[in-house]
Amino acid sequence: MKTTKYMSYYVGELPKGCLLCMRGAKLVYFATGLCSRSCFYCPLSLERKGKDVVYADETPVRGLEDVIEEAKLIRALGVGVTGGDPLLKVDRVVETIRALREVFGKGFHVHVYTTTQPYVNSSTLKALGEAGVDELRLHPKLDVHDELRQVEEAVDLGLNVGLELPAIPGFEAKLMEAVERACRLGASFVTINELEMTESNAALMQMLGFRLKKGSPSAVEGSWEVAMALLKLCEDLGLNAHFCPAYIKDSVQFRNRLRRKAKSIALPHEVITRDPLLVKGVVEPPPGRSLHDAYNYLRSLLPQEFIYVNEDRNRVECHHKALLRVAQKLKRMGFKLSIVGEMPTSFREQVLVKLV
Repeated sequence: MKTTKYMSYYVGELPKGCLLCMRGAKLVYFATGLCSRSCFYCPLSLERKGKDVVYADETPVRGLEDVIEEAKLIRALGVGVTGGDPLLKVDRVVETIRALREVFGKGFHVHVYTTTQPYVNSSTLKALGEAGVDELRLHPKLDVHDELRQVEEAVDLGLNVGLELPAIPGFEAKLMEAVERACRLGASFVTINELEMTESNAALMQMLGFRLKKGSPSAVEGSWEVAMALLKLCEDLGLNAHFCPAYIKDSVQFRNRLRRKAKSIALPHEVITRDPLLVKGVVEPPPGRSLHDAYNYLRSLLPQEFIYVNEDRNRVECHHKALLRVAQKLKRMGFKLSIVGEMPTSFREQVLVKLV
């Protein structure tokens, strides 16, 4: 068993999709919230679950141009297609993959996460193969015996096929049975996710007896141990396998992706922190004074390249250190001063405010 630099675990070779994802170099294309299953452990948010909505990372998608723009902003090296079940909208998925490949080239890595429902058949699998999918990740039904015929069909079509499994305490036998059968049918890898309790699934999971692991905000007690047993089985079978602990998603993958985006969208007066946040100084005009007044007065104190007028939020922004140098003069004029931090997303959610 080996450990990545991000403290996840794998045997054999690490799937490329997982490596790029942890580096934050994968665009997350959420093709639809629709799914024909109702898994009790589904972690999807209520805003997306069961709804035909499309996102590129955290950005709502209106057309292909939104997907391509987001991929450019994070300097993506690939895309992970997810849902819901994206193959309920296979034409949408294929169109998006082809558009991304046209812009970013054949080396743009594509992995698709889907189920083993009847509509995942030779026709939809062939469409994925023709679009150039690099990794097909199938999530089997775990409450019944799953024949996994889609693994065999996909392998016969030349696709690189694996299973994607949640490590569910109490389901060890079914999980191991699925891995062993997939191996016999030609699967080449397994990705294992630590089971998570989220706002949307917590009530049902708690009713079923699942509990949070001590010290974790989302990981389920006992899931880690199940994942390690599955890794050992994969090693014995000669399968490549990767275990992705719950902390990887927020502490590693999400932050690394935001760091990549921050470098693309940061304005000259904004400083990128390790978190990452876009930090800057903010000057808001007092009653009776206009935004134009604030801008002109600040321009008399600071170089113009340090100053930015944010009309959407009715404020003037500048480098936070420059603001501290002239804070006393501004406060005497009645201006409200603060240092703020914003998430480097399309909506620039403000998460840190410090009054000066």
